[in-house]
Amino acid sequence: MSLVAIAENDPEDRKLLVQSLPGKWPSDSIVEFKSEKEVAEFLTQLTQQPKSAKLPDLFIIDLNMESADSGHRLVELIRKNDLTESRPIVICSSSSRKKDIRKSYENGANSFVAKEEKREEKKKQFKKMFSYWLRVSTLPE
Repeated sequence: MSLVAIAENDPEDRKLLVQSLPGKWPSDSIVEFKSEKEVAEFLTQLTQQPKSAKLPDLFIIDLNMESADSGHRLVELIRKNDLTESRPIVICSSSSRKKDIRKSYENGANSFVAKEEKREEKKKQFKKMFSYWLRVSTLPE
């Protein structure tokens, strides 16, 4: 079972992301972060214990956590870490600004998802996103 790392400061969106995982996704295959700082600390721990670390197979990152650049900084941190540099990163954002999309890809994101506004539409969108990344796509080992 793939380990999914979800970095989302909005509790409702974080809950919706978890609920949108395929089937009965085991809770020990989900790592949730509420802040940029929590993700940075997690990456530091991975580096300190590389042999025992269970690496996320997929990162879902909210673009604007504490600030407008939080998601961009996280993508850069993930790409600079030898253990996570090749892991897929999906940016989920309420922004659909071309500048945000371009910068996300330039920093190394593999996908950019502009969140739907309505809850049910957003849930469908998240389900499709996870279906692709966890069922259709082949993730690195």
